[in-house]
Amino acid sequence: QLLGVDKIGLTDNFFELGGHSLLAMQMISRLQKAFSVEIPLRQLFDTPTVAGMCEAVAVSLSGGCSYLPPAIDKADRSRPLPLSYAQERLWFIDRLMAGSATYNMPSVFRLSGSATAPVLEQGLGEVVRRHEALRTRYRSTEVGPVQVIDEPEAMLLPVVDLSRLNEQEAQREARLLARQEASRPFDLSRGPVLRARLLKIGGQARVMLLNVHHIASDGWSQKVMKRELGRLYEVYARGEPSVLEELEIQYSDYAVWQREWLRRGVLEEQMKYWRRQLAGISGVLELPADGKRGAEQGSVGASQAVVMSEELGRRLREASLAEAVTPYMMVLSGFEVVLMRYSNQRDIVVGTAVSGRSREEVEGLVGLFVNTVAVRVKVRAEASVRGMVKEVKEAVLEGQAHQDVPFEKVVEEMAPERSLSLNPLVQVMVVMERAEESYAAPGVAAVEGSGPRIREGDGKFDLTLRVVDAGERMVLSIAYNADLYNGSRIHRMLEHLQLLLQSMLADLDQPISALPLLTPAEQHQLLREWSNSGKDYPHRGCVHKLFVEQVEKTPDKVATLFNSSLLTFRALDEQSNRLASLLRRLNP
Repeated sequence: QLLGVDKIGLTDNFFELGGHSLLAMQMISRLQKAFSVEIPLRQLFDTPTVAGMCEAVAVSLSGGCSYLPPAIDKADRSRPLPLSYAQERLWFIDRLMAGSATYNMPSVFRLSGSATAPVLEQGLGEVVRRHEALRTRYRSTEVGPVQVIDEPEAMLLPVVDLSRLNEQEAQREARLLARQEASRPFDLSRGPVLRARLLKIGGQARVMLLNVHHIASDGWSQKVMKRELGRLYEVYARGEPSVLEELEIQYSDYAVWQREWLRRGVLEEQMKYWRRQLAGISGVLELPADGKRGAEQGSVGASQAVVMSEELGRRLREASLAEAVTPYMMVLSGFEVVLMRYSNQRDIVVGTAVSGRSREEVEGLVGLFVNTVAVRVKVRAEASVRGMVKEVKEAVLEGQAHQDVPFEKVVEEMAPERSLSLNPLVQVMVVMERAEESYAAPGVAAVEGSGPRIREGDGKFDLTLRVVDAGERMVLSIAYNADLYNGSRIHRMLEHLQLLLQSMLADLDQPISALPLLTPAEQHQLLREWSNSGKDYPHRGCVHKLFVEQVEKTPDKVATLFNSSLLTFRALDEQSNRLASLLRRLNP
């Protein structure tokens, strides 16, 4: 079901059949629910076959049922509804950075076919009705911030007619409107937390702008909304009712459940790991920058992207399977080395995003479930590439095994130096994404994540490396804080990462110190162009006489410097004369 494969043999490899980290989490969730046993994610990496997992389940059952989280039930709506830990952090940031659009999640849909505003309004309205998170406001009370859920209302979809403009002008205006919408802040206390607008480009061309605040959504939620909107548009365009099943729980139920469950000792138990894992970290990854960090977290973002060659992508997948790791882990290993070379730091901490949906009942919900997990690796230059990859794998799997602790609680516990200008603990994120899906309504419309580019990136983190698996090809992109870095530096970083990955995959047993970072063009520039010390010398006379002339001109200037020892031209001349006299006596 998860892999979309009709028949699977007992010894077929989960990852060879197309499995990846997200599907692995869903697989483990279903096994735990079906057999009421706790199975670590690493088990699927160690035994990625039906036979292996059956044995793991049998061992768990024979040892007695492990403690599993309780079911998520409907919360008592007569009592104040708390925010989840992730929501609470964004709520506080919103209060401190009033008017900021940093946590907006804008997207653009290009609609084909006979897309009409009334049908889109109906579809969007149904999506908002289904998901309470999209009609929730956030109010400050004596007991802290609480969720206030509004009753469903008819969705109004403003229409902007650009059809009077020629195609080029219409596209330019659409890009402008998209950027304006993306930069409009939300008022979390008044709502709404979702806005939409329809642009008529010309003929049947339509573009829908959708913007939602991160407090109500995440990347997974965006796909849920797109999928549901596509299905609803199809049936509503035919005058038929919704075919979507009603949701059994809502995000507010999850928020109440999360706080109650973590109070049962789970938080403290998993926090022990994070105290050990993050003890003694510096808290800041110092990368060379082109600009200065502002007083507040940057909101000006940009991005650069490169497409891996098919050959490199193929080798990456093959090596990952052979080493029992995911392509994400392999790329992360390479990027850790790049960061080590750039920062001259050996103790590297990056963040990775986990879906936070390890329970099947929340897979279809819209809301903020994503959690940040810190991955700490101490890069040793003398270690082999294979050893490095193994260490990264262990760090990722251990982090995911302790992902139930909200990142906000980890930050509170470790208490690094706090500042509005940068993210605590983690300034660099590395995430793996599947290629954007298209949700088609056959013969009517296709709801796609394409259209006028909204903005290049965001400034929530200093750097965010995205590894996008697009099937036959893989794309590497870096979204970056444009206050700190310029595009040319980020482009070079992507080139360095590709070069380093090529070298890694050529020989996994070579030491990390042997991996090249400079491209051939940079090597030529450094060794030839910048080291051009050519100088015209007199054709007559000997070199030692030229040196004597220099000694007479600048006897007390430094001629050589090695470590902490230096020699002036006079001292060097005296030592060379003594050495010459000694050589002549030894060999008259």
